[in-house]
Amino acid sequence: MTQAEPPQLGWWLSPVLLLSVPVELLTAGRDGLFLLLLVSVAPLLALLFPQPSTPPSWNHSTGRLAAILILLMVGTILWANLTLAGDVAVWLGGSRWSGAAVAGGGMVALAALGEDERRGRLLGLLALLGLALPLLVVLRATDPVPSRVWSRVASQAAFRFSPESPWVNEGRSVRARRGADTLVFEEEHRLIPLTDGRMRVTISDGRRLRVEELLVTRGRPVTLRPGDRLHVDGRARYRFEAGKRIPGAPASGIVWADAPLRPRGVAFLRLLGLGVTLVGGAAALFTLGEPRSRGGTALWGLLLLAAVVWSECWAVYGAAYAPELFLGGVTPEKLLELPALVLGEPWGRWLVGVVLAGLLAGMLAAAAALRQTLGHMSTAGVAPARVPAGQNAGEPPARVPAIEEGIGQDWRLWGGLVGLAGLASLWPFDAWTLLSLAFGLGASTLAPLVVVGGRPRAAMGATAVGFALFVGLAVLGRLAPAQGNIILSFPALIAAPAAWGILWLARRLSPEAE
Repeated sequence: MTQAEPPQLGWWLSPVLLLSVPVELLTAGRDGLFLLLLVSVAPLLALLFPQPSTPPSWNHSTGRLAAILILLMVGTILWANLTLAGDVAVWLGGSRWSGAAVAGGGMVALAALGEDERRGRLLGLLALLGLALPLLVVLRATDPVPSRVWSRVASQAAFRFSPESPWVNEGRSVRARRGADTLVFEEEHRLIPLTDGRMRVTISDGRRLRVEELLVTRGRPVTLRPGDRLHVDGRARYRFEAGKRIPGAPASGIVWADAPLRPRGVAFLRLLGLGVTLVGGAAALFTLGEPRSRGGTALWGLLLLAAVVWSECWAVYGAAYAPELFLGGVTPEKLLELPALVLGEPWGRWLVGVVLAGLLAGMLAAAAALRQTLGHMSTAGVAPARVPAGQNAGEPPARVPAIEEGIGQDWRLWGGLVGLAGLASLWPFDAWTLLSLAFGLGASTLAPLVVVGGRPRAAMGATAVGFALFVGLAVLGRLAPAQGNIILSFPALIAAPAAWGILWLARRLSPEAE
């Protein structure tokens, strides 16, 4: 690996990140533009931070701690991507382990071929080509002007089942998003079960709710009234009524596009939490990367810009021409069906395959970038600006443990890391939550170290406080989830300022350390 290589931005093409933007746009409407904005500017803001040739004022212990934190970040990002691969495999009708095995096997095989910056760029280009081609076909088959499509969605009175919808014609099962296993009906609806069995319904009777289990027969309609809730498990299949509102969709296009779905204060705190998490996590990876090349950075910047444009268009055209994506809650794997819902058979299904190939290429590009970051940890070194206490002036500077001679270069050790992430992905978890935890960990621990610096003792203290606060708040958020609690959703909002504050205070109290 040469020092002339540009920094890898390929990990920003992670499919989890790319698909989270249209999911947020479809789920939160105008509020989702916050995530779109941050995904666009976070890597650019992170590149504005100074990139020292060696991280400032670290000793061997601090460098070893940084290496462990980088491993945790990389392992969690891999876990998020392999979890998404498992979700996609389940959506396709396969098993979770098969999706993780295909994606993980590709990561290990790519590592076995050795380091090659051009290969990473090629994978990035293939990823965007695989994503852009189906979108261009959808644009040509519908309306090639995205702004006009946005206006159409923003002005429609409701999101309804079309007569051509697969859920109206042949009928399909409904897989609800995790944590939301009910469909809420806003108007009377004749639902036709396509399997015999039991239907569990929460019936609205004035101000009271009661749960009933109905014995249903295939083909015999069941009438649900406004306010009724159908409990779904993903196995039973139903036919819905054409022209009726889609359960789970926004009240109208006007509400989706114009009305904020969150209180202003909550929206601001969420934007701040997302900003600290994404910018801080990107800074942690960038500042430990290779020296920057303008040409390489510009190329990756263009790829990232194209990816963000794709994410926005995918959400807008999904809301306009495939509103069934709202049914049961919007999830990343369901977004892949957009070409099939718009174009039908057989071309729609072929284009879904192209999207899957593009996402796999993006996942491999992200893995190559993460492996490059691990490999560079030892070549960057940790040369202290001053000789820390306890180290003789004649001793060589302390360095980060030689990850490059291990995981960074040995594809078998890298395969072990991928294997651990793959095993963890067999436990269903939200991929976006994992990715935000990885970036939040970097923002709370590594970003203050590599940007602000400080004496080794202060650096260790700041890292310990940031890590403890981040892990404590993250665990509390899992044990006692509170809907809308921004602090528990984005622990870095508290942990990162605490770590930065300790380093700032240490520099003020010991200015001679500068």
